[in-house]
Amino acid sequence: MRALFPFGWLFLVAALLGAAAETAARLGPHGAGLVLTAYDVWYALAPGNLVVTKIRLEALLGPWAWDPLTTSVLALPLWALFGLPGGLMLWFGRPRRGQPDATRQQEEDALFLYDSLAEQAEAEEKEFQAFRDRLAAEREEEAKP
Repeated sequence: MRALFPFGWLFLVAALLGAAAETAARLGPHGAGLVLTAYDVWYALAPGNLVVTKIRLEALLGPWAWDPLTTSVLALPLWALFGLPGGLMLWFGRPRRGQPDATRQQEEDALFLYDSLAEQAEAEEKEFQAFRDRLAAEREEEAKP
């Protein structure tokens, strides 16, 4: 689900660009109305590309691919066409702030690993020093006549 997060940002950037394109299309002769559909924006900015896409889509998949399917999608405003899925991707793909207890415990253990190893080394050093002291005392007793 985390992979949705960057795609959500890409879709929101596309929505902002779509809003800018809608503003640019409103300046042209086809820009009447409060909200322009994606079809109107596409027709205002690149009418030849729209016609070519319609012809290719109908030739590739059939006439049903353009009239009920694509025209119903293009009836939405361009910013909503990208903004709504982008917002949903951001919402569902957002990184979680809280972590499960097991993961948190493992991270804390990793943070305090050096401290525990240092304590263990000090304890072993004290043990070793005590062993050397006993060994030295035994050798002194053996060396006495």
